[in-house]
Amino acid sequence: MADKKIIVVFGATGQQGGSVVDFLLEDGTFAVRGVTRSVDSDKAKALTARGVQMVAANVADAASFAKGKGVFDDAYGAFIITNFWDPSSMGKELEQGVALVDAAEACGVKALQYGSLVDVEKISGGKLDVPHFTHKAKVEQYVLEKKNFEFTAFSGCCVLFLQHVDVLPAKGRRQRRVGVHAAQHSHHHRVRCERHRRCVAGDFQEPGKVQQAVCALRGRTLHAGRVCRQV
Repeated sequence: MADKKIIVVFGATGQQGGSVVDFLLEDGTFAVRGVTRSVDSDKAKALTARGVQMVAANVADAASFAKGKGVFDDAYGAFIITNFWDPSSMGKELEQGVALVDAAEACGVKALQYGSLVDVEKISGGKLDVPHFTHKAKVEQYVLEKKNFEFTAFSGCCVLFLQHVDVLPAKGRRQRRVGVHAAQHSHHHRVRCERHRRCVAGDFQEPGKVQQAVCALRGRTLHAGRVCRQV
């Protein structure tokens, strides 16, 4: 790992972060440091066996990824994400995102990527309150105000990651209800995490081409009714 630049990937054992780890390992240009809550989990151990340096940290605990904790230290780049739907993050996503950015900056990270979304509050003129979009957008804006990153990039748009459908159903084999909040005749873009990983990893490989860029993900368009039927 010493002869390669290190990329830190948050959510390494999850869907989005895990897909980025997979692509970085396949490419081989960078050393990968995966961040997860427990390095003793089966998924974390599997990544360790593949050559990933796994470290423990919790987005809800800023002290766990502060300078000197071995998370962002000595890293060239970092892919960070926040999860509004995590019980420990609801109502705190902006605060947690800012803490991640500050820690990365304090540790000298040069290349920062963040999984962002659109600012619904801004584009609706304050009429709509969609915090799991808007708070991500505000973290993105906070990153743009920083001057110490050599390059920054943002990935995301209004899409449905197909792999996330598995997370939605209620626990228990008999309970398979899934809530799809959408207008009756609306259409949605569906994207596989594999496309997301190519976007993120590619930005680390050619940073000069994506300075402050937004990588908008788009896949096949599905009618809301078809999404419900497929679920």
